[in-house]
Amino acid sequence: MKKTYLTLAAVSALVISQALPALAEGDMKGDMGEKHRMHMQEKFAKIDTDGNGSISKAEHADFAAKRFAEADANSDGELTKDEMAAVWKRKMEKFHGQHGEHGGMEPKTAPKTE
Repeated sequence: MKKTYLTLAAVSALVISQALPALAEGDMKGDMGEKHRMHMQEKFAKIDTDGNGSISKAEHADFAAKRFAEADANSDGELTKDEMAAVWKRKMEKFHGQHGEHGGMEPKTAPKTE
């Protein structure tokens, strides 16, 4: 049971870390910044189920529980390293599908030498 609570706490921390950038809307510039702001506003609205502009402890717990259930592939109430790895793999595949291999930015290359 203690292991389940620790895992739930880890998933909760992940959820919070994804919502925090919504508070720093001025950090990114241009088109990518606007897309990021829109994404974070959508994520915030998804968690804020009563639409009052803030996330209650109950709303956060509900969202975290749903995310946990999605990650718990065998529904045993615990997340294994393999299940967590699968979650991260899906997240990265989704990210690259939306933003390309380099996150929507061209990789820096070394200057040409003659």
